[in-house]
Amino acid sequence: MFFQADSRNFHAWQYRRFIIQCYKESLSSDDAKIQVDWDEFKFTTKMINKDISNYSAWHNRSKLIEKLFISSPDLKDDNDVYLQFFNAKDKLKFLRKELDLIKTAFYTDPDDSSVWIYLKWLFGDYYTKDLPKNESRKLLEDTIKDIDELNELETEDNGFDNQWCLKIGRKEWLLYVINLSS
Repeated sequence: MFFQADSRNFHAWQYRRFIIQCYKESLSSDDAKIQVDWDEFKFTTKMINKDISNYSAWHNRSKLIEKLFISSPDLKDDNDVYLQFFNAKDKLKFLRKELDLIKTAFYTDPDDSSVWIYLKWLFGDYYTKDLPKNESRKLLEDTIKDIDELNELETEDNGFDNQWCLKIGRKEWLLYVINLSS
């Protein structure tokens, strides 16, 4: 009901997390708890697909991803590629899939901060520490190329650079690339 009125309301999302946590504490089976996390992940996907500007959904998603990689849920969900990534603990394939989602999102609304903040989180240590440096570098270079392309389009359309393309695409990540080189 809260989400019908405002699907981005962070108070409603916080309350949802509280209720979910209380519910999970009442469950005796670890499998049932994992199922709840999986269902919540699918819910974030649904909410993001409805509105990519839903920072609260992106944030909740970031919290669930780590839980699902740790638990490696042995669940059945027809044709869900994300579940396959979690089961196999395949962070590289997961990251590629999320980057496709992010790319769609930042081309849809390049000024939406929630997408850019989530993108920055995706390139954090949680993912990259387990990836071979050459894979991390390739993903990063491809992402920077996409961001540069987006910024060129924004400049052509609006006459000025996109602030998020400049913040995330260059300054932050050039330092990261240097770190990968060492």
